[in-house]
Amino acid sequence: TRLVQAHLERERLAATGETVAYLSHAIKNILQGMRSGADLVERGLEKRDFALTTQGWRILDRNMDRVYNLMLNMLAFSKEREPQLEMLQVNKLAADVVELMQRGADDANVVLLCALDESTPAVPLDHDGMHQVLVNLVANAIDAAPRHSGVVNVRTRYDPVERHVILSVVDN
Repeated sequence: TRLVQAHLERERLAATGETVAYLSHAIKNILQGMRSGADLVERGLEKRDFALTTQGWRILDRNMDRVYNLMLNMLAFSKEREPQLEMLQVNKLAADVVELMQRGADDANVVLLCALDESTPAVPLDHDGMHQVLVNLVANAIDAAPRHSGVVNVRTRYDPVERHVILSVVDN
């Protein structure tokens, strides 16, 4: 019993260490982005250069969104919650997320496309959970896509034979 408990404790500590390392890395990257955005804002204000100030603000704003999303992920990870299933149109969810993420795609010079299968029926889903998953997938795809030539496709498709709704996020 002591060996099993010791093993579980080592696994818990290892998982904690990995989590802290991931969070530290993510926060460091976000802060670096915020620092460079703040530097541009400061230089733009000193030179009274509205374009430079706007560019810096966009970087700051995008990184504030990243902090917010990181916080939402930490909250979602830290607590167990029961899914709240309701009949939802996946197309509406996908369109809402694409609209929400469009500015980030524009800032990254990535084309964000949305192709929705009109035959897709409503399905039982947890709106908040699915919304967060889709936001994460689209944000990751935008981050992974090459700047100035990146394309991210959000698609829905209904397979009437299998009675499945397929939601995909694909980047190049």
